[in-house]
Amino acid sequence: MRYNISQNDGGQLFDMVCAKTNNTQIYNNTFYLSKPVDIINNGNGSTGDIAAFRNNIFYVATSQASYINTSPLTFDANIFYGDHPTGEPADTRKVTTDPRLTAPGTATSRADAGGYRLRTGSSALANGNAAARPTNAGSPPPRTAATPLPPSPAACS
Repeated sequence: MRYNISQNDGGQLFDMVCAKTNNTQIYNNTFYLSKPVDIINNGNGSTGDIAAFRNNIFYVATSQASYINTSPLTFDANIFYGDHPTGEPADTRKVTTDPRLTAPGTATSRADAGGYRLRTGSSALANGNAAARPTNAGSPPPRTAATPLPPSPAACS
């Protein structure tokens, strides 16, 4: 999952319950959270070969957020800004300085997400890690805005 902006997208942003995937790369995304949320719920204990979070901005503007059992997952070069909820992941290259977004939390549709642009001096401009494309054989080709998303998989059984 890459190149997304998420603004208050629900009660659980990432729910790692099924663990039916391998080599899931979550990188170069911006997550703005100002409502109560479990940011990452890894209640089943998925490991780093299941999911890796790299080069993301977690902008947390609520004290009613949490991370659940994130220690087995991989985190590298992410920005954790604002409130620092219980269970915030360890990240050896963690950045906690202001990412200097132009107007976070102001988007009302896809057409007006400009508030998530980085301003001069953003901590996101000088940090990060080259994120490799997943290597599993079933990886789809890169997606563009004109390419429809595939159907969602069936719920966990």
